Amino acid sequence: MSKRFDRRYFLKGFVLPGLALAALPASAALADLSKRARMVSRAWPVMGTLAEVTIESDRPSVRQGMEVVRQIFDRVDRTMSVYKRSSDIVRANWAAGKSPVEVDRWVAEVAQQGIKASAFSSGAFSITTLQEGIQAGLKPQFGMPRHDSLEFISRTAVSEISVDVDGGALFLPNEGIGMDFGGIAKGFALDKAAEALHERGFHKFLIDLGRSVIVGDAPEDQPGWRVQIVGDATPICINNESIAVSAQFVNSEVPHIVDPATRRPVNTQHQIVVSAKKGIDADFVSTALLVNPEIRTNLESTYSSINWMRDRRAVAI
Repeated sequence: MSKRFDRRYFLKGFVLPGLALAALPASAALADLSKRARMVSRAWPVMGTLAEVTIESDRPSVRQGMEVVRQIFDRVDRTMSVYKRSSDIVRANWAAGKSPVEVDRWVAEVAQQGIKASAFSSGAFSITTLQEGIQAGLKPQFGMPRHDSLEFISRTAVSEISVDVDGGALFLPNEGIGMDFGGIAKGFALDKAAEALHERGFHKFLIDLGRSVIVGDAPEDQPGWRVQIVGDATPICINNESIAVSAQFVNSEVPHIVDPATRRPVNTQHQIVVSAKKGIDADFVSTALLVNPEIRTNLESTYSSINWMRDRRAVAI
């Protein structure tokens, strides 16, 4: 199997088959609901997973709304993936210590949010673990210049990255530092997609990006979208929120989350489930808590975007 982490592969252990978070209207199957109200769905591969979008609407423009979501996901994938040689993030990594790089404004936004997330999580989350990922065989070599020693990058703090959101530019101050937006880019993409649907008048929707989902208003005559997470006795019902799951799976041969402190893949058998108002917050907080569960109390008391957090033992796959 490829070393690249495929979320769909790993999700088989703790969610319903084929879905990151199985979501259906609370008291009816999707097919049954579609008889009463038009429920339109579309799925396609992107960002190493399968994106699935469901919108309840009778408007002819619903397909255009889905196309906008597809374009948003493609833009994030094209500019932020370390698996694409021409992406903005890869170009910025190769220019580290040399010169600023012009990037898509969204790339600059995610970098800025990633810097804030690192500070907020006391370093448990970081956007600068690509070098460690390459050395562990988890990430592609072409994502940045490789160095023999991890000590080479120890002098560079995440906060030293220079970001110009308005001008769309990034500058990494030292060679050896490499950005990787895993754990934050998909949450960002979900937020942008949800925002775009709301702007176009589509308020009843569910968007699934592997281990992360975001939902709008409840479907017609339903209390909400039903989400099933393995380990829970019953599904949960959610509206206008995002849920993300981070886990290192028992028996998995491909650890995929790096601890910024040890610079090694996380050694844990837990899975973290986070609900938040925004996808980007659920995404990075679930990753940070998997790395360092001790920051949970601080997050709960100071971060108003978080609705709830759960920690349980992961399962074998």
